[in-house]
Amino acid sequence: MAISIKQLIERKRELLPFDGAWVDAFGKPESVGSWFIYGRSRNGKTSFTTQLATYMSTFKRVVYYGYEEGDSESIAQQFERAGAKDTSARQLKYEEKPGTMAELVVDLEKKHSAQTVFIDSIQEAGFNYRETKEQLLDRFPHKLFVFISQVEGSGTLSADATRFLHKAMVKIHVKGFGAFVQSRYGGGEPFPVWPERFEKFKHDE
Repeated sequence: MAISIKQLIERKRELLPFDGAWVDAFGKPESVGSWFIYGRSRNGKTSFTTQLATYMSTFKRVVYYGYEEGDSESIAQQFERAGAKDTSARQLKYEEKPGTMAELVVDLEKKHSAQTVFIDSIQEAGFNYRETKEQLLDRFPHKLFVFISQVEGSGTLSADATRFLHKAMVKIHVKGFGAFVQSRYGGGEPFPVWPERFEKFKHDE
């Protein structure tokens, strides 16, 4: 059904109330759709995703599906550094033994399920783009999905991961302990994941 441009512009949408360095990097994005985070190992990707999940849980219910690290000490330390220990247990959940796509759908259909969903990572989950679009993005249009991706040895994304990238309204490349954000909502400033190391990375470039 076609609508007028005036209706399009004036339609009410829920925007995330980012502030500080977050709004400088992201602008004020919508609370629905999909985002895509990628980067090489040991560049601060998990540090960034845990910081982001913790921050977003201050105003949305968040679930983090840990396909890649499970209940490891490593991911526990990352969340502790991000300050997640002090967040409301109701607002931020970590699924240490994520199930299949069908099981994930059952979880998300529950009343009071999370509004923001982190999938770490799409490769370890075994999710391809077509199935994910049909079962998650199309099925839950009022949720925000944050997909985390590994990169190949050459530093490139697989063809399937590239489809996730193109679909995303916010694209985040983590390198040198900084998050470089391409957002359709403004922002554009690099987000320092680990400020001291990020400053050294910028200096050495």
